[in-house]
Amino acid sequence: MRQLKSVATCIGKKILKSWLRNMTIKLQVNQLVYLVVAFLLLIATMIFLIIPQWNIYNAKKQADQGHSEAKVALLQILEDDTVFETQKWNIIQEYMLIQPVERFNVFAGASFSQVQLDHSKIINFTWKEKLPYLKQYVKEGPLDDYFVLAVKQLTSYYEEMNQSDLAKQTLDQASERAASSYSLYYNDLQLERVDFAINHKEYTEANQLLETFDEKLEKGDYYWHAKIGQRQVEIAMKQGKLQEAREQVNVILNEYKQAEENDDTIESEYTTDVYESLVSLKDRIESSINNPTTSTVKGRIMYSDGKPAANVGVILRNESDIHYGALGDERYFTTTDKDGFYEWNFVESGRYQVILGFSFDQINGWTYPSTMDDWLTVGDQLEVTKDITLRPLIEIDSPVNQAKITTDTVHFSWEPVKGAAYYQLHLAVDIDDGSGSMSSPFRSHIATNEIDVPVEDLYDYTVGLSMSGDEPGSVDPITLLAFTNPNNRFSWSVDAFDEHDELLTRSNGYRLGNDTIGHLPFFYLKTRTLTEADQLLLDKKFTEALKAYKTNPEDKHSQRMIKRLEELDE
Repeated sequence: MRQLKSVATCIGKKILKSWLRNMTIKLQVNQLVYLVVAFLLLIATMIFLIIPQWNIYNAKKQADQGHSEAKVALLQILEDDTVFETQKWNIIQEYMLIQPVERFNVFAGASFSQVQLDHSKIINFTWKEKLPYLKQYVKEGPLDDYFVLAVKQLTSYYEEMNQSDLAKQTLDQASERAASSYSLYYNDLQLERVDFAINHKEYTEANQLLETFDEKLEKGDYYWHAKIGQRQVEIAMKQGKLQEAREQVNVILNEYKQAEENDDTIESEYTTDVYESLVSLKDRIESSINNPTTSTVKGRIMYSDGKPAANVGVILRNESDIHYGALGDERYFTTTDKDGFYEWNFVESGRYQVILGFSFDQINGWTYPSTMDDWLTVGDQLEVTKDITLRPLIEIDSPVNQAKITTDTVHFSWEPVKGAAYYQLHLAVDIDDGSGSMSSPFRSHIATNEIDVPVEDLYDYTVGLSMSGDEPGSVDPITLLAFTNPNNRFSWSVDAFDEHDELLTRSNGYRLGNDTIGHLPFFYLKTRTLTEADQLLLDKKFTEALKAYKTNPEDKHSQRMIKRLEELDE
């Protein structure tokens, strides 16, 4: 018995040890499975959540800092299936649809140029890059203000590409989609569709669209009723029906006055801008009726390669208003049609300049060659024609790309321009830590496309003085030192003129793409070093600087700076 018990105990211990060993193995296997699952979940989280979010954060940070690689990063995010759809819409909104409040990025004229930006994070996507995403936004994106903006940008693009059918199709499909949502977007697109018809001189269709639109509105929709009436008046004017236009605008204004008396909420519904534009329209009609010496002003805007400049803004600005910014209610404003033609009827007598409005894509690599004396006289003829040819910017060769000049001469060179009789060279000095510059003409009537300039001639030259007040001490010392400052950056540009002194083109303009950026016109003059007197001047210690320069009166640079400082006190 005792032996049997011993054997049983031994067998039991072996069985228990075996069971415990198996349990340990099972526990180890289960733990390993859990670890593998947890690891895979971590990897999946990294791939599908953390890494995409980090990429978005990093790309936006690069964009905010203006890094060129941000564009590639943003495009990769838009193609990443692991990125949330809402985040993709946000990127399209923020970097492809954020545009100026006005329709055009650039206004260019003889008397001024103006760039419109309302966002610091401007990444210059080409149309080839952003077209598929804008189409996707119009088709599937959220119905919001960006949706309307995307529709308008697509329509403008198709117009510029002479694809009017696609533009019309985009408007119609977008209106149909917006009809099921907030009426504001639908109404906005309806007016855009009307404007499309007007721009194509399809006045019958435009009036039919307006009548249908008006029938769908409520009686209290003062704003939209006025917008419709405004378009009807403009159509009548374009057709030369001034009496009919006057009757229409008077009816609209009377309806507004009656509504204003009966409805306390009208001010919030009917904006001041619309009312003032109608009053301005009425004044223009009255003036045209009472002034029989009005003229038609028309023309065509083309690129020099033969392509029409479609959908370009055209402003006819009177001499008395020429220096105001191109943002207000323009009396004479239109856009070119698909063939580049524009036209105004009933233009009053006077002297005018033509200001053009461009998107960045339209002006990229091109220039509107105009000068201060480029005036258009209206009044002596019933019809005045002003054709404009946009020309490619001049490519520059030397000095470029932050070149450091250490020789006694600077060799300026650029590509020759066909038909040019002579060139004019402009020089500029960086101010405000490189955020701005001052420039002026340096040499004119240069017969060839190159010129050697002694460095001493540059040292003797100033582009003018930048001052923050009337006192001599308010002058910016950077502009006093001008080209003698070896630590400051300088730039240059060139204009080409024909034998009749007409501007053909220039090198300075908008270069926004990799194919148009070309060489950068920046250089440094490193043939001298700053003196103690120069440093006193840069520190705005003008009296001490003058005394320091006078300690070395035989030095040519000291003589130069003594003269400049003494002229400040005169």
